[in-house]
Amino acid sequence: MTSATITHEFPTEADEDFTPREEGRRYIDELAKIVHRKPDTIRKWQRANMLPKHLLPKRGTREWRYWTVSQVYGPRGILRWMKANDIRPGAYLTSPESEAKHIEHMRRPRGMKVDMLEEIRYWARSFKSGAKKGQHRRSREWIVDRYFDQTTYTSKKNFERALVSYFASQDWEFPPPTRARGTSARMTPAQIKRHPEIRRATRDVNRVIRIVDKKLKGKK
Repeated sequence: MTSATITHEFPTEADEDFTPREEGRRYIDELAKIVHRKPDTIRKWQRANMLPKHLLPKRGTREWRYWTVSQVYGPRGILRWMKANDIRPGAYLTSPESEAKHIEHMRRPRGMKVDMLEEIRYWARSFKSGAKKGQHRRSREWIVDRYFDQTTYTSKKNFERALVSYFASQDWEFPPPTRARGTSARMTPAQIKRHPEIRRATRDVNRVIRIVDKKLKGKK
């Protein structure tokens, strides 16, 4: 399949430049050609639970993964899922020339591959509709904790900083922090006094002290 021969937004069966192994089915090596990814990347999508339930593969000959034509080309198919989540690069999204230039100039965080960044970008995006509209799929901390061990960074703080900087340079969405990293967990005296549990404990202690003092005075 070449983008030069595609005149519509999404490729169709007619754009395939190979003969499918079975009619109505597209096995993982065939799907890889259609979406311009490696089979391992597609397997990662499944392992990471990125694929929606209706896009999970079925099992055919020798238990090989396959997808139906509708799962690939349909209105809720993988091609449209990729575009909706902006999972790049893709021949149906950019021309081969633009795609190559984009990949060549990507300043990725050290030790991270494109497919890993695609996964992170998916988790970093927020829901566009439904009950969770506006909420991020995963928190910044969840992303950093999950992928840190797969990089060569020596600290999570540096890895997080690199991710934030890279996503900002690409104008990509990234979850805000939900907890401060690298700051002291010790509260200041003023914070201690204002803390509701501390205030409640202080009142209880003072009440006990008053009771004890009253009893001691009564014995004199």
